[in-house]
Amino acid sequence: MVRIALANGLSVTIYSPGYLRNRLTMVDGDPAIQIDDSRALWVVTDIQDSSIVHKGDGRFHPFRTDYVVRAIHGLQHQQLNMSVSIYLLPYPRRGGWSSATVGTEIFLGPHVLPVDQATTSYIVAHEIGHAFHNVFLSEDDESEEWEAYRHIRGIVDPLKFSASSPPAYRPKEIFAEDFRVLFGGPEAYFGGCVENPELQNPQLIASLGMYFLDVAAKSEPHPFRRAS
Repeated sequence: MVRIALANGLSVTIYSPGYLRNRLTMVDGDPAIQIDDSRALWVVTDIQDSSIVHKGDGRFHPFRTDYVVRAIHGLQHQQLNMSVSIYLLPYPRRGGWSSATVGTEIFLGPHVLPVDQATTSYIVAHEIGHAFHNVFLSEDDESEEWEAYRHIRGIVDPLKFSASSPPAYRPKEIFAEDFRVLFGGPEAYFGGCVENPELQNPQLIASLGMYFLDVAAKSEPHPFRRAS
């Protein structure tokens, strides 16, 4: 494990691929990683499994710990008073291959080709954006603070931008992308482009950056649920 404490208040615990590989076990006859005393993640250990469509170079490539550390140090938000756990999974989760965030737990799934620093910084900053949302904004999608974000971003049309829309049109995904561009640092910036091609660089939207700073400064952290 690697623990990081930044001057902006962010505390991160990183669980390395080797640490998690050593916690591989069998639960009800299927491979799983025991992430703590009470919880396990079911995983796919064989890249030839039919659920793995793209085989890459024939093996799984977890995120590198040193690249993730560098990505964390690249974050530029001034006030991130929260604690985050990042799991660098050696095997993909069964039924959930991509990286994901639940509460303040970030699960970085392996790729089928080596993951470079820029991609690592991009994904880490995006997932930290989800954790930021979970900590500092209410889970109520109709809250005043959330509506303020949607108005500033110009994504108020509920038929176009909703939780059931394609990923690039989901407000929480847009929020995480905005965090990445605004605060992820140079290696996560990717020219200021966000996943949704219709949306402009968040740096060009008046008051959006200040919104993210104000939310962290004024909001009380909200309770969050852990991965089951």
